[in-house]
Amino acid sequence: MDINLNEQEIEYNKFGPWLMVIEDASQVPAQFLDVLDTIENADFSFKVPVKEERRNMAAGMLLYWQVVAVSKDSVSIFTIENELLSRKVFLFEDICYLEHGGDLLGSFICIASSREIVDVRYNLVSMEVASQAIELIRLGLRQNKRSHPSLDSPMGTLNEKQIYRYFRDKEKGVSKPTILGYQESRELAEPSPASLLNLYSSNKNSKLLDCMIMTDGTDLIIANRGKYILGIKDTNYKFGHVFIPFSKMTGVNEFAHEKYLQLKVLEIEIGRQSYEIIVDNNFSTSAIRHLVKRRIKTTTHDFDI
Repeated sequence: MDINLNEQEIEYNKFGPWLMVIEDASQVPAQFLDVLDTIENADFSFKVPVKEERRNMAAGMLLYWQVVAVSKDSVSIFTIENELLSRKVFLFEDICYLEHGGDLLGSFICIASSREIVDVRYNLVSMEVASQAIELIRLGLRQNKRSHPSLDSPMGTLNEKQIYRYFRDKEKGVSKPTILGYQESRELAEPSPASLLNLYSSNKNSKLLDCMIMTDGTDLIIANRGKYILGIKDTNYKFGHVFIPFSKMTGVNEFAHEKYLQLKVLEIEIGRQSYEIIVDNNFSTSAIRHLVKRRIKTTTHDFDI
C-alpha cells in the first residue's frame, strides 16, 4: 500500500499526546507497513505517539513509535528505534500478570511473562483506549480457563472507598468484584537504634498507602496507589491496577518488611515471576490464602500454601 502526502497530512493533523485506535489500513503509520497484515488482522490495535511537541513535528516524520496489536491468542508490540522495526509477541498462555498504572503525567500498561516484562507508556488522557486493551487481553487470558464463583465476603462500606470506585470507573469488562481485604492508610514509625524498643514513639515521617485486594472469580486483582510507602509530606497521584490469573499462581508467601517492623509483605508467586503487596501486620490474609489455594487446586496442581 502506498502512503501519499494527503494521508501523511491526515496523520499529522490527528497527531497529539494520545493513543490512536487503528481502524483501517490507512491509519497504519508508514514505518509499520512491513507488519500491516498482523495489524489489520488484529481484534484491536492502537498506535503510541512519540514524546515530542506537535510544533516540532511535520507530516511524513515518525509520529508514532509503537503499535500494539491484540489478536485472539497474543499481544504484539511493534517498536521503531534507530529506524529499525522490532517485534515482541506475548502469547496469552505465557502472560503471568497485567498491570495498569500511572499518574497525571504518564501512565502505562505492563505485560509480564515468565521471560520478560514490557511497559507501553501513554498519556493519561488516553485511559479509555488503554482500558479497552486491558479488557481484551484479559478476555484472551480467560479463554478455556475455568471461572469460579467468588468467596462470600461482606463488603459493608468498602465499596464506597475511593480506591474501589476509581477502579470500577476506569477498568472496563470487570464484573462486580468481591473484596477480599482492604488496607487503610496509616502513618509509619521510622525505626532507629534509639527507638527500636519503643517503635511507635519514634518520628513518623512515612505512611503506608491504602490498597484493596479483590477477585472477579478469574483473577486476583490488586488496586493500589502505584506504590505502597510514601513520605508523610509527599503528594501522590499514582494509581495501580494489577490482574493476576489464578491459573498462573503457584504459591503465596508472607515475610516481615525489611525496614518497618509493623509491616509485612505478601508475595504472590506466578511461575518465575512474583508480585509483592505491602500491608500492616494486622492485615488478615486468610481469605486470600483460602481463595488462592482453592484456585490452584482446581486449575493447576495441589500446592500447600
